[in-house]
Amino acid sequence: MTCQVEQVCSVGSSRYLIGPKSSDSSSMVEKWPIKDHHLPLPVTIISIEGLQFITSSWLQTTIDDMLSLDDVFCEDFLSCILFQDVTQAPHPRIIDDGDAFQKLCPNWHFCTGRLRPGPYIQLESGMHKVFKLCSDPNGAFVYGVVESEDNPESYRRVLDTCIPIPSRHYFPPPSPSAPLSGKRVAVKDIYDICGLKTGIGSKAYESFQQEATKTATSIQQLISLGAVIIGKTKTVQFASGMAPRDWIDYQCPFNPRGDGYLSPDCSSSGSAVAIASYNWVDFSIGSDTLCLGSMVGPAAACGIFGLRPSHGALSNVGALAVSALLDTPGHFSRDISDFGDVARSWLGSSYSDIPFKLPKRLLVPRAFSHVVPSKLKLMNSFVGDLEILANIKSTYFDIDELWRSKAHISKPFFEYFASTLAHIQLHDSWHNNLAFRAEYKAIFGEAPYVDPLIQYKWDLGSELTESQYRQACEEKSVLKQFLGRYVFTEGTVLLLASGDADISYRDDYVGETEMLYDSAGWDSAGNAGSLTKADKVEVGQRSYDSRVTGNEEYQPVSLMLLAQADEDRDGHLSNRPRKAFFEVNWPLYGHEDWESGFLRKKKDHY
Repeated sequence: MTCQVEQVCSVGSSRYLIGPKSSDSSSMVEKWPIKDHHLPLPVTIISIEGLQFITSSWLQTTIDDMLSLDDVFCEDFLSCILFQDVTQAPHPRIIDDGDAFQKLCPNWHFCTGRLRPGPYIQLESGMHKVFKLCSDPNGAFVYGVVESEDNPESYRRVLDTCIPIPSRHYFPPPSPSAPLSGKRVAVKDIYDICGLKTGIGSKAYESFQQEATKTATSIQQLISLGAVIIGKTKTVQFASGMAPRDWIDYQCPFNPRGDGYLSPDCSSSGSAVAIASYNWVDFSIGSDTLCLGSMVGPAAACGIFGLRPSHGALSNVGALAVSALLDTPGHFSRDISDFGDVARSWLGSSYSDIPFKLPKRLLVPRAFSHVVPSKLKLMNSFVGDLEILANIKSTYFDIDELWRSKAHISKPFFEYFASTLAHIQLHDSWHNNLAFRAEYKAIFGEAPYVDPLIQYKWDLGSELTESQYRQACEEKSVLKQFLGRYVFTEGTVLLLASGDADISYRDDYVGETEMLYDSAGWDSAGNAGSLTKADKVEVGQRSYDSRVTGNEEYQPVSLMLLAQADEDRDGHLSNRPRKAFFEVNWPLYGHEDWESGFLRKKKDHY
């Protein structure tokens, strides 16, 4: 392992990590007098390729465009401007109308090179890219990362507690081969990334691990599409389900919604909080095992968009395995357009717009009406608009009644599937970590510490027999066939309430009533979405009286859309809410319409 000495400098009011020397910068240094400047020197590179004249108005427009397109570049980098051309052709003529040009650009030079325009730091060694260091007041991240200087396919953990973000000017515009060019992504800390340890929310597990030598397949896909990894986000230990008060090794991230003390929900809460909190994160990666938890739950709690793709649509190689029968990567977005773009790119669909298909059938479970009235009003309003758009009426249905009439199995639906997916998850989670526990004890002479709720789940998993596991797998097959034949027929979308029944604070313990609500009309089979795909969309907000601030605050209100398995391969699921939101003027941004707790008080972090 190589120790990395990091260089940090201040430019204006912000701190910047100085990156590696840019290629082609040494020759540039030789051609302009850096000796006349105090180093490190903030520099702006501006392309003048093809220009014959440089005017103050052109320069002002160029600077304004650069400032508007980037949150890393700032006016303090304009203390020195390098006008760069790719050839040594005659320089453009400077037309200085009065002193306007000199005011904009008191210190400038011509140079030849092929660096991307944008902000840089000049050292004696050459020109260096910069990474703005952004604070993480809501505790979403484990740490920030940058590419390794020695290996562009490897990453290293930065020593600073802030998260480093690169300038958007360093990357070319999106293209068919790189549709996610320059998009900053935060990755849940259950995915291997070359050069980094995978911690999975456990200090014992992280101390036991070596740096990964290969990046998880699904994450490498994103990198190949142009995405830029900026950090790893917190997760419940071993990607399990857990309330905020059950976290021990690390502190649960803070949900920025409402008064800042609402629960961020389950396993992928770090990735959800990162997207909900910071507009310098473009999208984030989570994972999902049971549909009502790791993707849909945090998305609903944090007021963002989340997609749980069909099982098998994305590779889980290189990720912590909870259950190979249920696990899938997923992503969070603030913007409904970005949400669909990432889904189509990641899932391998065409980069061009996908023909939109309206649903042929909308299903709403009868228990849908059991939510609190203020939430129900918003949900019904969205359903009504979707009915108008699709020119169909939604159908209330009872899954138990459908089961009794079609399945020809004597046990009621909820009884037959009461423990199906739980047994699969508990069994697999226990067995998938046997080797870790044994090897850890052999090395350290003691059992690894795990959070008490994880140990409780492992104890349950250890008691399940192979006969019980086989039975659960058979029941899962029955459930999948039943849903495919009678519920998720072609063009069917099932709408479920998502999120907490009422207000759930991070210092609360979840009671039986709330647990029943989480099933959204499916009871213990609510996680049947684990066998399809789930899309969580924001439909509004409702007010509540905060016991934290004593004021009226706002909680996100969400719906979950479930559709036929594999339909997300051609992007239709992510396209349906996108089309609907544009047509009926529902929120397009997951945090646009309301201020959020901590961030309302700390605007400089937003």
